[in-house]
Amino acid sequence: MSQVLKKYQAIALFDTPTVRSIVQEIGVGKLLHWYPLLGGWRNVTLYIKTTQGEYVLRVYRFRPKTEQDILLELRIVKHLAAKGVPVAVHVSSEKGNGFLHKTVGGRAFDMAMFTYISGERIEQVNKEQLYALGKLLGKIHHALSDFRPEHIKRKWYFGREMLRLRRKIIRRLRKHPAVLQGKKETLQFKKQFESDLRKFRLLSKKFQGVLRPRRIIHGDFHSDNVRFQGNEISGVFDFDNSMHAPLILDLATLARNTLIFSLQRSVTVLSPQEQIETILDGYLSSHQINKKALPLLIPLIQFGLYVEMTWTIQSGYAKEKEGLHKYYFDTLRYGLDLLSPLTIPERFL
Repeated sequence: MSQVLKKYQAIALFDTPTVRSIVQEIGVGKLLHWYPLLGGWRNVTLYIKTTQGEYVLRVYRFRPKTEQDILLELRIVKHLAAKGVPVAVHVSSEKGNGFLHKTVGGRAFDMAMFTYISGERIEQVNKEQLYALGKLLGKIHHALSDFRPEHIKRKWYFGREMLRLRRKIIRRLRKHPAVLQGKKETLQFKKQFESDLRKFRLLSKKFQGVLRPRRIIHGDFHSDNVRFQGNEISGVFDFDNSMHAPLILDLATLARNTLIFSLQRSVTVLSPQEQIETILDGYLSSHQINKKALPLLIPLIQFGLYVEMTWTIQSGYAKEKEGLHKYYFDTLRYGLDLLSPLTIPERFL
């Protein structure tokens, strides 16, 4: 069963009496109306309007997340809000609890309430919006520079992530062979992947110091996790993937998703080279960058495309729709081809 279908099954457990009881327990007025927000697949999110305002209820769907993991996310949001970063602010219950433990439809969930960020959801951004994304990411990194968490949820190590990626790619290609046409195309892809993996290993050794997971990052920063009002960003949310990692990983994630969103549209607003330069220009307007890490940006975007492939091959929207898998898979492979001639301009180095 696909992860998206599992999410829909979890959404179906929530009804108006259940949502009303959650609103009452948190103490944010009387429920007026609510509906599920369908973006993403990891967690269940509900839009809720009450007599006191608009909110989003995040329901954590994966049980391995510990209480300390969730509290870390809430502390990050609180820290950023205090520094003036436009974030979806966490709303504590009247009892002062950080989040709720609730049983819904016989299943136990952890959940937390946040303020709702109004604005437009835009995947394929223009140059001004992409600059604003880079600038906001720089502000987030700057604001978190003095954040010292008591709890460490996860540390990102390039070597470990490479091993995990290789296992997933091999396993999922076996399970969904239709994404590649025949033995020849399969061998060509595996050859390219193993070649890139060797390059990643060499970079991991060469830049070992730069790649140390010293700082907290957002972990999934891109245009779908912010809201826009015109060319300005009204707020950022979804710090669910925050972790200790090199800051350059956040920049690579933003660039990777910008590239993917543009490839999935018939008209590309910016070329991949323009996308990278615009992100860096925006970022440097609000935060300094470790120039020693910049040679890693394009390789980490490439690595991120492979990571995205594992999710695409694994579940997508329905396992039986191999054509859909192949479409996304081909899109990501095309992205790898587009990245090969890109460079970081001298003015950034």
